[in-house]
Amino acid sequence: GTKITNKLVYLQDKLDPFPSEIAIKIIEKDIGLKLNQIFSNFDNKAIATASVAQVYRGTLLSGEKVAIKVLRPNIEELLFKDFKFFLWCSKQIQFFYPRLKRFKLPEMVNSFANSSLNEVDLKLEASSATELNENFLNFDFFKVPKVFWQFTSKNVLTLKYIDGVRIDEIKERKTNKLSIKKLTKLASEVFFLQIFRDGFFHADLHPGNILIDKKGAIVAIDFG
Repeated sequence: GTKITNKLVYLQDKLDPFPSEIAIKIIEKDIGLKLNQIFSNFDNKAIATASVAQVYRGTLLSGEKVAIKVLRPNIEELLFKDFKFFLWCSKQIQFFYPRLKRFKLPEMVNSFANSSLNEVDLKLEASSATELNENFLNFDFFKVPKVFWQFTSKNVLTLKYIDGVRIDEIKERKTNKLSIKKLTKLASEVFFLQIFRDGFFHADLHPGNILIDKKGAIVAIDFG
């Protein structure tokens, strides 16, 4: 199990961040305010970088600590080019290997493209986070960060900052108070509730999207 898990780490994104100056311009343009009109403190160094966006840490003028997710510049155009190429490839495969038509490869590419392009509208992600949060309001050990809608737009998502440990780093941090067995049971219960009770679930539960807070609660992030 551990050997397979270590191999799967190679599938996770490891990308260079785009300049913070660009991220700040995106925030100010989308929110319509200067940075110092939003934050009393804004850390220029990204705390997380992925293929579609990167995340910064800051403090609102109200004193609330937040995580600010900013889409990569021109990400929609880049994704469109990629999927256009994939669609061409799928059609060529079907032409040269007609027996593969039953797999409907172009339709699969179109479906994947549509779902991926939804990720480049952070208002949709904010809506998903809000709905998931409401579904678990009375559940003490599964949390979803609060969305600050007044500082959220298509390209910017502002959430309550979670001071937690990635679920795959629990042993490294020597957090012996946390029982792996208990967390596994809890995670299974939460996931089954999402599937069978709500029909609305987090579909990207890799380790980078699952944090454990100081109280031992599971906190899900990234709702694209």
